[in-house]
Amino acid sequence: TALQGLSIPLHPGAERFYREQGLVRQ
Repeated sequence: TALQGLSIPLHPGAERFYREQGLVRQ
């Protein structure tokens, strides 16, 4: 995924943000 190369912890708010941006495909 796009997040594997980043060191960003996915707290619920961040996960929702990335999902809305289309960066999280799970």
